Amino acid sequence: MSLALYVGVQSGSHLYLPHMGYVRCLRRFGWTVDELSAAHATEMHLGNYDLIIWNGMCPETVLRSIRPQSQTLVLMNGAGDNLSHYGKYADRIAVATSSLAYFDEMRTPLGWRHLNPRRALSRQYFHTLRHARYFHRFASPRFWRALGIPLLYLPFAADPEIFHPTGVTPDLVWSFVGHIRARVLVHQLMKESDRRGWAYEVHSPQTGNPLEPLALNDLYNRSMIGFNEQHQMHFGRELNERTFDLGMAGRLQISDMGWLAAQETGRFARFYNGNVGAARDLGYILRLLSNRDLPDPAAVHAHFSRHHSFVARLAVLSAALGQDLSLGKMDLSHGQVAYDGVIHTPAVI
Repeated sequence: MSLALYVGVQSGSHLYLPHMGYVRCLRRFGWTVDELSAAHATEMHLGNYDLIIWNGMCPETVLRSIRPQSQTLVLMNGAGDNLSHYGKYADRIAVATSSLAYFDEMRTPLGWRHLNPRRALSRQYFHTLRHARYFHRFASPRFWRALGIPLLYLPFAADPEIFHPTGVTPDLVWSFVGHIRARVLVHQLMKESDRRGWAYEVHSPQTGNPLEPLALNDLYNRSMIGFNEQHQMHFGRELNERTFDLGMAGRLQISDMGWLAAQETGRFARFYNGNVGAARDLGYILRLLSNRDLPDPAAVHAHFSRHHSFVARLAVLSAALGQDLSLGKMDLSHGQVAYDGVIHTPAVI
């Protein structure tokens, strides 16, 4: 068992880092790994692969070709909007994973405080309700349970070789990289920072200065604090990649999503809301940014390296599969995986 296929986003996309992280980690463990897009993988014969990690919708032709006696298929983060073929080939799927944390069926986290007072329904509210309908219909936890397929909570992660403290003296109070179209607080924080004379940088397609993913670590190290407003369409259940990239870079982050993120970030984050933030949170954000009692970047990096690297995620996946994906580099026993002194137990939904 040493030939793997990872199907997902390819190099050149701004979404590539979490996909690259799994590929790099498997290769460090000793796997020979091929990377393909879904379009290319669908056209190929996949019978030679021992392990297939398929990120996104998996076509019926692929499921039909899998040999569960000799191949391990992991479906990661999404099943598409046509689920009719998954039930036919449920025995071909070893485990499904989701970066969204479910403890019940999906509900929208938005309330009256997220509505635009000048209109009955704000754009973000409309789009979130629409996407919530999709999540209810397509591949909810109830769907996977009915097929007898374990659904594993597997958050995003960060690569400690890409994100790490550099020792540079920060020249920015805060920074943000990502879409700002549906983020109210980023816009307000920019205006207030200009008024106070705080140095900051925002890189976004909407501001015309997007940043290459591999340049993120330098920016985060130049920032005292990383601002991390989550996106409403995550339904208050998904920690974005920024959560783990900022921590791995050694930065304190200020964020909403305290109910889910606090258990992952430990003492290395400050939260202005328990779920999805709203405009009224700005005053508290400003107080948090003004109190610059920053942790040691090395301590932040050590915490995230231990708990939120791709090695840690593959340890959890190994425990769920009962199969050592590290090829002997971790201790696999009794449904748990020990790596770097930490016991990783899968959270099956």
